[in-house]
Amino acid sequence: MRAWIGARNEAIGNGESSKVLALTSSKCKSCRDLLNPFLKLYERGGSVTTTGWKVEKANRKPDFATTREVLAAVQFGDGTTVTHEGADPTYFAAEKHIMQFLLAGSIAGWSVDQIVFLS
Repeated sequence: MRAWIGARNEAIGNGESSKVLALTSSKCKSCRDLLNPFLKLYERGGSVTTTGWKVEKANRKPDFATTREVLAAVQFGDGTTVTHEGADPTYFAAEKHIMQFLLAGSIAGWSVDQIVFLS
């Protein structure tokens, strides 16, 4: 989960998605929904400036062995987006969320299978 967030932050910062996609299950629609708007922005010549997401606290659920669920308090950094080359930046504010990450795989190689916003 932390590796996915780090790779996501890198993709949002530069438009290069190979690392985050390698950590994303092919079934994770919520992952793609969180990534694709930013990746499309880069395709149009836009950009994003942000400190990204920061995990403030994360815990495996007590039944992690069967559920593969991790709960996390995540700070979304503020920043700006530029929709295309030459456009004025648009500011977005910082946010805090409680998120549930469903993982697939094993300790040898995890991927994110679903992300749910709980708050």
